[in-house]
Amino acid sequence: MKIMTKLYSGSIYLLENVLWSTINLKKIGCSSDPLNRKKTLSTALPDEIIIAHQSTTLTDKYFFEHMLSKLLYKYRYKSNREFYQIELSDYITIINTIETINKLYNTEESLIDFIKNYDQEYYKKRFESKTNVLPVMRENKIVCKNNLHHIIQKKKRKLYIDTSYI
Repeated sequence: MKIMTKLYSGSIYLLENVLWSTINLKKIGCSSDPLNRKKTLSTALPDEIIIAHQSTTLTDKYFFEHMLSKLLYKYRYKSNREFYQIELSDYITIINTIETINKLYNTEESLIDFIKNYDQEYYKKRFESKTNVLPVMRENKIVCKNNLHHIIQKKKRKLYIDTSYI
């Protein structure tokens, strides 16, 4: 069962900036290329953004970012943003746990089984839903999921893989 592809692997990063540090604010997210993500965010700010921490490569960056956001809910600055008021040392403690889970469940099958037991709602939305819509970064690219090709469609200024016809 090959569900996860290179589309899913990547790192979780923690970004800092001089302006954000005045209120101990950090940007946490996931990307296959955190350096490129840093560059895209840096264009909107007068001061440089630094990558304060980057996880090892994770099998499924989307799931582990979801898990991290649940673990860090009390540190979240605003509910609709991935900014957190957390000390770097506390973040590193939590991300080390996530990296350990990634090592323990190091095959696709074992990780999917872990996801199913850890968060059934996420599992159903991600793996069982026939209207599963996954975010994608590139336009005009065909992505393979479950050996089916899905054409990316532009919707509300975001790009998605449309799987609703399955």
